[in-house]
Amino acid sequence: MAGENAALKAEAALQSRSPSQAAGPDCSNLNGVNRIIDADAGAVEFLMPDGVTPRRKFALVGFASSTKDMAPFGDPEWVICGMNQLARHLPGGDGPSGRRDLWFEIHREWNTAVVPGTDHAAWLRDCGIPVLMTDRVEGLPTSVRFPIDRLIRRFDIDYFTSTVAYMLAFTMYYIDRQVEARLKATPPNGLVTAWDVLQLASTLYAEYTIGVFGIDLIVGEEYDWQKSCAEYWCGQIMARNITLMIPKESALLKQRYRYGYFMEPDDLIKDSDLAKRANQLTAEHQRHSEAVVQLVGALRELETLRELRRLRERGGTVAL
Repeated sequence: MAGENAALKAEAALQSRSPSQAAGPDCSNLNGVNRIIDADAGAVEFLMPDGVTPRRKFALVGFASSTKDMAPFGDPEWVICGMNQLARHLPGGDGPSGRRDLWFEIHREWNTAVVPGTDHAAWLRDCGIPVLMTDRVEGLPTSVRFPIDRLIRRFDIDYFTSTVAYMLAFTMYYIDRQVEARLKATPPNGLVTAWDVLQLASTLYAEYTIGVFGIDLIVGEEYDWQKSCAEYWCGQIMARNITLMIPKESALLKQRYRYGYFMEPDDLIKDSDLAKRANQLTAEHQRHSEAVVQLVGALRELETLRELRRLRERGGTVAL
């Protein structure tokens, strides 16, 4: 499975750089109150550690070392959303003191492609936070069915090519429902027209933030068919006036150069320079190839002369 294999590669790369942070600092006091409202419907709720105040900031965290550590792990206002076996490399590690609030394990074969020597099933069983999966799993008490059908109906599109896409769409769906509930609870005073309602909705959406950290989607097949999908959902988030936070070091929402204004990117080796150098090397290769052919011919001629001399030495009559 492409997504699982990519996660394994990322995990292996991280493992080679640093050990598991399972014995790291205790971050449990930064985790909020994360409630499962309806596990079959995919309904969850995220509150501040006080158990009352709703949290309106969501950090979606992946494996990419470029921006993973920029996630706001130390701020309890943020819901920390991870994936697969990433917990091993978050503050507090994969132990009970780890920093995490919501987890995504959207693979039917979720316990097949795992890091050797780890017990992914045990971690999912004991993590104590909502775990969104393709379906509820017996023995995993906090497993929650990912509401894929609801998302498809809501957004009128079935376009999910990676776990990142699921994370973006689900978080936006969660915020949609929060804003809708707040709109219904708002007194109608002053809301005369549909435009007034839209303006209020835009104002409410602006109070929410989705941050994307540790996600580039530029390695191999990720770039081919996962990155564009994630960027589509980023666009949907921005269209709602939700604050989208992406570190400048991330590869998401980046272009090589602005079409029509520039022929080539200024921050990379120019295509024209590469083409010129390729032409030079091709010409040089041709010259050397011709020289090799000539040298091979000369060697063969020399061998022929040597054979003729040997025959004449033996008394043969051989014309040169």
